Amino acid sequence: MKKDYLKSLDKALNEYNVENRKEVLKKYSKRYEFGLDAGLTDEKIEEMLGDPVEVAKKLADVVEINFEEKRNYDVTINLTTEDLDFVFSKDEGIHVELEELNVDDYQIEKDDTHLFIKRKKANYFGSKIDGKIIVEIPKGLEINSYTIETISTDINALELNAKEIYIRNTSSDINISNINADNIKIETVSGDFNSNNIKTKNLKIDTVSGDILIDSLIADELSVSSISGDVSIPSGYVSKVRSNSVSGDTIINGENVGTNVKNSVKNTINKIKKAIIK
Repeated sequence: MKKDYLKSLDKALNEYNVENRKEVLKKYSKRYEFGLDAGLTDEKIEEMLGDPVEVAKKLADVVEINFEEKRNYDVTINLTTEDLDFVFSKDEGIHVELEELNVDDYQIEKDDTHLFIKRKKANYFGSKIDGKIIVEIPKGLEINSYTIETISTDINALELNAKEIYIRNTSSDINISNINADNIKIETVSGDFNSNNIKTKNLKIDTVSGDILIDSLIADELSVSSISGDVSIPSGYVSKVRSNSVSGDTIINGENVGTNVKNSVKNTINKIKKAIIK
């Protein structure tokens, strides 16, 4: 029926961030009416108009990502107060869906080399926005880089694969089940970071007051800098660890490996005093 077709089309247009959605819906509504006036059945009209998803893809100029050939795709996201979810796409493409958000409030660019999402007017001091951005990524696809900078934005993902991952988050939580990347840098101001499994060459963690929990970590190098946040890694296979903290603990395999900055400075001053006295 016309109502159901237009509803499906509207949903698809929103999912693929097609501009001028109202104009597109108006055009297809008229085309549907022409078909009815000509005595065509709903099935025939919808066959002629095309599947709503395919119509939206065509209008959005969706680029499908080939698993074997594309390894230079960059994802850059900058958000404030709305939430961000990464999910697996149902096809070979990378898609963006806005849930309870106005697409006109965002700058969204997408082609065969990059995805860029940014809120046009940052809501630094505003209240929490009831809505989220959902980014669909093909399962197992390795991205060249993720650069994610957020404020008051909860981030959730089942899996992120990339060569480089940089996440900076303030005043909210990050939950990413599995991460596989050559280099990872995580910066948190007051939010917590949780992951079930991370495999990487280099992992750098900077936290002010947020806590870090990584159930399982395999890494060549781990660098931790903490003011008051705790870093806990119950199962860690790490070749080299560097850790500095003011009051937070870095615990790997049940052992506290953190170097307390206050004590380190105090010990250095004492050594200097002793050297001077001698």
